[in-house]
Amino acid sequence: ASVSSVLSWSRLPEQLRYLAEVPKHHLEARHWYLALAGVHPTWQSTGIGRALLDPVHARLDAAGEVAFLETQTPSNVGWYGRQGYDVLEEFQPCTDGPVLWTLSRSPRPPLV
Repeated sequence: ASVSSVLSWSRLPEQLRYLAEVPKHHLEARHWYLALAGVHPTWQSTGIGRALLDPVHARLDAAGEVAFLETQTPSNVGWYGRQGYDVLEEFQPCTDGPVLWTLSRSPRPPLV
């Protein structure tokens, strides 16, 4: 879809409601918010996504920090689950908008 079809003036009020609703579902506790990550479909299932997150997870684990993210893609829920994330919530921020999942990953203890 083109940017003009996704960001249309006629849908602006609903898009603004969506943007206002989503942060209400974020963790209240201290966390790192992983806002954007993606791998082009051609390169998915090659290990690139995990390679991108592994250094982030290592840093969070060492600092004892929680990771938090959200996704609108159902297949991502399972993928993030395999990376150690737990689903916190599934909700629909707007009546006609997409379903959204929030997920978090607790820090892992160091390997001995």
